[in-house]
Amino acid sequence: MWYNGSVAIDSIGVDFLPEQYDFDQTDVGSFIKNIKEQNKLPFDKLTIFYSDDFWDFEGFAETNIPLASFRFDFEKVDECFKDELKNYVLISIIEGRRKLNIINSQFRQISDFFNYCARRGAVTITGIQEKDAAIWMSTGKDCSERYKKQKGQSVRSFYEYYNANYRNVFTKDYFDAIAHAVDQSLLSAEVQNNKTSNISDDYFDQAVSAAIQTIDDENAPSYYRALSCMFLMESQIGLRTGELFSLKVDCIHPITISTGDTAFFIEYVTWKRNHGTGVVSKEITYVNDIFKKGYDAILKISTQRRTALKSDYLFVESKGNIKTKYPITPTEATRLMVELFEYYNKYFTTVYNERQNINGLSCSLLKRSHTTKQRYIVHPTFTQLRVHMCSELYAKGCPIEYIEKFMSHLSSEMSFYYVRPKNSIQENMDASLRVLKEMVTKDAIPIGADKGLVTRIDEFISKNKFSVETNLDTICEKLAKEIPIRVKTGGVCIKSSRFRECSKDSRTDEFYCAYEVCPNIYTFYYMADISYRQVKELSEAIELNRRKGCIKQVQKNTNMMHTILNNKLIPQIEELKRIISEKGLDFVLMNHPHIEMVVYKLNDIEKEIEEWKHLSA
Repeated sequence: MWYNGSVAIDSIGVDFLPEQYDFDQTDVGSFIKNIKEQNKLPFDKLTIFYSDDFWDFEGFAETNIPLASFRFDFEKVDECFKDELKNYVLISIIEGRRKLNIINSQFRQISDFFNYCARRGAVTITGIQEKDAAIWMSTGKDCSERYKKQKGQSVRSFYEYYNANYRNVFTKDYFDAIAHAVDQSLLSAEVQNNKTSNISDDYFDQAVSAAIQTIDDENAPSYYRALSCMFLMESQIGLRTGELFSLKVDCIHPITISTGDTAFFIEYVTWKRNHGTGVVSKEITYVNDIFKKGYDAILKISTQRRTALKSDYLFVESKGNIKTKYPITPTEATRLMVELFEYYNKYFTTVYNERQNINGLSCSLLKRSHTTKQRYIVHPTFTQLRVHMCSELYAKGCPIEYIEKFMSHLSSEMSFYYVRPKNSIQENMDASLRVLKEMVTKDAIPIGADKGLVTRIDEFISKNKFSVETNLDTICEKLAKEIPIRVKTGGVCIKSSRFRECSKDSRTDEFYCAYEVCPNIYTFYYMADISYRQVKELSEAIELNRRKGCIKQVQKNTNMMHTILNNKLIPQIEELKRIISEKGLDFVLMNHPHIEMVVYKLNDIEKEIEEWKHLSA
């Protein structure tokens, strides 16, 4: 499907517009004409002239992206297309839908595309031919399918912008040409082949052990002790590099859990989960005792330096008296990782005289000005630590919904990108066995369209003369070989047989699966917290869109709310009440502590459900 929406000036934000502009106008063309006449971009914090060939947005917003992404150099863009590209960049920034580094990357690719079109004889936008983008996508040194797709997305972005705000020049054929230029099968293979490798358990254990020994060694340099603290904490939570080194001394908080014990969670700042430049959000994730050890240690190790620098960042160390700006950049953090693993060579082998290829780990050349001898440091990357964390959570049966939430991913698909599961008909054997045990023992009855699933499981047990009390593990292991189970966002896909295909054609199946309305989708009472959050967010979206006058979106949100409310949340709440009545409150909280909020707010939630019923009716 190709985009043919519109961008109204009043939705861009009045704060960005010049005072002289007539706010009754709604077309981007008039807005751009006004900007060109004033020859000044409409940003209060910056003075940038439209006619300049170099636009520098440094200081536009606080962000963790490289400074190079703030700079747009139009000097080498063909004169025929220069203003068109300036207009695209300006509107893209004002809209705020994409981060500045994404806009900058697309700007550079569109610049190259326009220059290519100019060399082929195009002198206006209407002179661009349908096949130009497809041919251009295959030019250059990097002709991988991944890069071709990226280049195509950039051109597509410009086509959509131009169609929406000027004339509908780029027809469906233009968009189809871009789509057909990428070989999807090769693209999928490239994505798989280029995934970051996981760290082996043995290597991971050695690295964590070296970090703990360094932290505990009071004679070790504070620089390496502090770095070890950061590595130890990262090994337990898998934050992105910028998020890790942006942690502050007051980031950790205690919480009393249902057992009466004290647990801890951290609050951190992320840029990745949000659209737009400089848009940040605070996220939380729970931490274990190993993380707490690293946190407590660095708090103490760097106290004096933190005081001297008047800084509240956790990591403030540097080698010698080198002046460093905090928080350090992800690029600098990568260099420090190499130095740290050179130090760890005293605990296990990390330094080699020749380049190594060990379990997908990085191998960096260590350069020293005072010697010509080459040495190589084998070390993990921060991304590998994140991959390891996601994979461990997944292997231990943690639903992908919670990996998405606590790793601050934008989607469950991104969480799956970081997971490295083992080959099996089950995507996650531990999670599958857990679901099967709950169904076999009746500790949790599946909620879904197919009411006969539990009956068929009972028939399987009876036919094989199994006893649930004595053969539970055997029953579940045998069922796991026959019944594929996939944990999805707020539900579980369960097919009655490994040989059973979905009953619909492939495109319909993809749609049903994506929107979880397939008859193979089941939920359980302990997923009520997810359904509650989804309905709550939809109710807020309905109210917001209603105020904005977005009637179609209100209807879409309402339909979705009706489905989740009636097919998931209401049955889940009824089943939760039954389980509490039959097995007790302690049983629920012991086995599923994450729904504690739902349990204690049950009466309030039921009142909200009654209100939502009327809203979605």
